[in-house]
Amino acid sequence: MNSDPATTFDGVGIDDVTIFDKADIYSGPDISSGITNAASGNQWIDFNDASGKRVASINPHGQDLGSTTAKVFFNPGTTIRTARNQYYLDRNIVVQTQNAPTDSVSVRFYFLDVEAQKLMAATGCATCTTITDPYASGVTQYSGSATEEDGMLENNVSATGVYRFILPHSQVAIMPYNSGYYAEYKVSRFSEFWINNGGTTNDVPLPLNLLSFTADIKNAKGILNWQTEKEINTQSFIVEKSVDGTQFKQIGELPAKNNSTAVNNYSFIDDNLATGKNYYRLKMVDINGQFTYSPVRVITYNLNNFEVVIYPNPVTGNTVYIKTSANCSSIELKDMTGKRLQFVSASGKQNTFDVSGIGSGLYVLVITTDAGTRVEKIVRE
Repeated sequence: MNSDPATTFDGVGIDDVTIFDKADIYSGPDISSGITNAASGNQWIDFNDASGKRVASINPHGQDLGSTTAKVFFNPGTTIRTARNQYYLDRNIVVQTQNAPTDSVSVRFYFLDVEAQKLMAATGCATCTTITDPYASGVTQYSGSATEEDGMLENNVSATGVYRFILPHSQVAIMPYNSGYYAEYKVSRFSEFWINNGGTTNDVPLPLNLLSFTADIKNAKGILNWQTEKEINTQSFIVEKSVDGTQFKQIGELPAKNNSTAVNNYSFIDDNLATGKNYYRLKMVDINGQFTYSPVRVITYNLNNFEVVIYPNPVTGNTVYIKTSANCSSIELKDMTGKRLQFVSASGKQNTFDVSGIGSGLYVLVITTDAGTRVEKIVRE
């Protein structure tokens, strides 16, 4: 250790002192069944295995979370895992609560120094980023269904699943603890958690952020639309289709735009709809070959056999409700001689039609959809 030559003293500057109730950090096999405690009040609640080794801690900040379970999973391979051109830690945790929080809850995610050192020294992926030191760690959070929260990225395909990246330094505090560290951060829902650096911009969660993915029928074609944000090192989107919901085959591929600062919009048309159900998913491929799947979307195509429901019929008020199994583009009202009385443009699968201007009697509704046209009689009382 050296000091400035102009000074006459040497010393060590201490900028942080941590006092904690010492417990070893857990390093055994997966605890997939979890460690369960009641979680309420304003104190830290520790989740330790039977021998007292620590997996996680939670401070409910006055909330009653009920029966709360913490699980821990480890990478079974010998190579550091990657996703979206980022290395991520060889352990991850899952926290699930009986009662959903109504405000922020603090979490401590414990990990060993040897795990951090291995993550820092990871090699084998030329395009991947990693932490420069343990204090540069961020946290990727995924909140989805209970069955998805199992320590794996690959099966996170829920339509309502949400990814969030908890930023290094500003939102995650890394504290030295025993033979490692804990990452402390706040969340308002519970989830799977992984440690990674957030890519070159330090703000990107592990999987690609898919904002939306829809599938609809128009002119007897399957129309797929999706949106992404924060695209970095994404290579392509492979469109896969299935008619049974199990066996998927590639039907197309679109190159990624890789615009990390804007929302990116994509569209794909399937010209070969099968009668019955058509299932679609996106295989989102990074430039290093890693990939994740989108949620599955399904459309039902029945050539000349689409559904139309009109109610009430007989019509007792001034409004007719029209429900169709395919997108409705127009509704036309005619009398029994074929004379057009009214025509309106429509959109979607549920529409209303105003009949306040016609008298009692028998009429015809001509309903045009993307799957064809249907003529239905209605009675106006």
